[in-house]
Amino acid sequence: PGRKLQYLNRAGCRLVGIENPDEAVGRDILDFHPEESRELIRGTIQPLARSGAFWRGELQLVHFPTGSPVDTLATAFLIRRPETGDPICLAAFMRDITSQKCAEAALRSAKGEAEAANRVKDEFLAIVSHELRTPLNAIVGWTHLLMQGKLDKRQSERAVKTIDRNATAQTAIISELLDVSRII
Repeated sequence: PGRKLQYLNRAGCRLVGIENPDEAVGRDILDFHPEESRELIRGTIQPLARSGAFWRGELQLVHFPTGSPVDTLATAFLIRRPETGDPICLAAFMRDITSQKCAEAALRSAKGEAEAANRVKDEFLAIVSHELRTPLNAIVGWTHLLMQGKLDKRQSERAVKTIDRNATAQTAIISELLDVSRII
């Protein structure tokens, strides 16, 4: 069998945007596919189908009026004469999966955006955790030293100033976080 189209049903016409099947008959089947699909047809699908096997997979068509790709799930196989087994033609069934492919792409994009947002959130929480713990560690450490009563007057004054400075810093950090949470 050659590569000339012998028949195109109404559903096939809708897929490629042709109104009259007669417009398609006699054209090279490669005309119905974008360049990226042609090597798959020549190198894999046709030889496999001609050997008697069938091929099933995703294959793009071209929508003639718009030039847009049409994603399909296709099955290609060889039709033979029952009496002799001689090949008659290569046949294909195709189902439009363009909207499914678009939905999958949108889902992948949304997943990527969600993963990026999650990474940003994790980084933000790590930074916030560090910023909150640093002054808190100073407050807790100096408070324990003061409670033990082993500091002299100068050390005690230093401890109180350090506690005050870190408590003020932590209050400012918490206030900023609350302001940010109101914006979000």
